[in-house]
Amino acid sequence: MKPDFIPGSRSADAEEGRTEFDWPRHAGATDEILRGLESRARRRRHRRLAATGALAAVLALGLLWTQKFTPPVAPETTLAATDVVVHAPERRTLPDGSVVELRDGAQIEIDFSPEFRRVALLRGEAHFAVAKNPARPFIVRADGVEVRAVGTAFAVQVGQSAVEVVVTEGKVAVEKPAPASAAATASAPTPAEPPRLLASLTAGYRVVVEKVGAAPTEVRELAAAEVADRLSWRVPRLEFSGTPLAEVIALFNRHNRTQFVLADAPLGRLRVSGSLRADRVEALVAMVETDFGVRADRSDGRIVLHAAR
Repeated sequence: MKPDFIPGSRSADAEEGRTEFDWPRHAGATDEILRGLESRARRRRHRRLAATGALAAVLALGLLWTQKFTPPVAPETTLAATDVVVHAPERRTLPDGSVVELRDGAQIEIDFSPEFRRVALLRGEAHFAVAKNPARPFIVRADGVEVRAVGTAFAVQVGQSAVEVVVTEGKVAVEKPAPASAAATASAPTPAEPPRLLASLTAGYRVVVEKVGAAPTEVRELAAAEVADRLSWRVPRLEFSGTPLAEVIALFNRHNRTQFVLADAPLGRLRVSGSLRADRVEALVAMVETDFGVRADRSDGRIVLHAAR
């Protein structure tokens, strides 16, 4: 979903979130850096004031619609009262140590035995990080399709007409279980036929199996960027409300290899409101550069933020 447009932004990355900045006033304080930034922010707030009322009305209507028609979603984590909310998929640890992430609306059922670890994906999409145990295969069943793994990671999505599997680590077998024999009875059971192999997938591959039909309709390799985009729902989304910039970059540093550093301590007191995905490092850089002239220097996996002079 395309994020809201930021008035006055001059780059695509800056449109990733919507920000508003306020600065605390302390009696007698005359910080040169913050004073210049505050003047610029005040002019922007005057231009935005006329649109605020209409936006509030639209948001209120949207809230009523959401409360009435939206199904339950994954819990939200509040890190500090009214400051930060982290929207993240529900995460469950199974009895064997495997970890399941559930996209909003997904539903699973677990059936573990000494021989097998079975999970039924009843609806929606889930990502499975499977604890390795060759003696107990891990099997996910979704609308008549089975994904069999030992120790690996993959995502399964149940769609209206097909089941999609994306492997992020290791190897899985995508199979179609044999139908139960009509000749089988309680007194004379017929040995179960082995499942039919549809595809063997390794990391970076995707398969789509039509619900009607015997063979996969598509098996192809995905670029790393495609895999990341396809599974972007797993990345937490951070919402800020009057949050100091120092806390914002601390959250981004927690979720990314690239680390932010504040070269000028007063920048950390800038208060940020907006919404960004936790992996959108460059979007955050674009916002602070565009909206209040902060300069960013990149080197050795770090982004150093300097106040405008």
